[in-house]
Amino acid sequence: MSEKEDPVVRAKIVGTANVQGSLQAQLEVYRSIMMAAAKELEEHWSAHCDETGAGPTTLLNYLKGRRVTYSPPYPELLKEFGVSTFKGAGE
Repeated sequence: MSEKEDPVVRAKIVGTANVQGSLQAQLEVYRSIMMAAAKELEEHWSAHCDETGAGPTTLLNYLKGRRVTYSPPYPELLKEFGVSTFKGAGE
């Protein structure tokens, strides 16, 4: 019996594909939320600026995907969402 015919190997392959599909779907949901948040910031920019006119440009860049990071840029906020640890790329 080849590996492709082995039911245990086949179940692992199907299970991995299901997990990957689920993670991809979840990622798309988060991307849409990020874009909605970015749009809201842009539409009400003046409400988010300080007295000098400086706004949350870095946050906006993260939300729009212009700035990429492989570790949490705001680690102090993870605890508020019940995340105690973060394992980034390569960990």
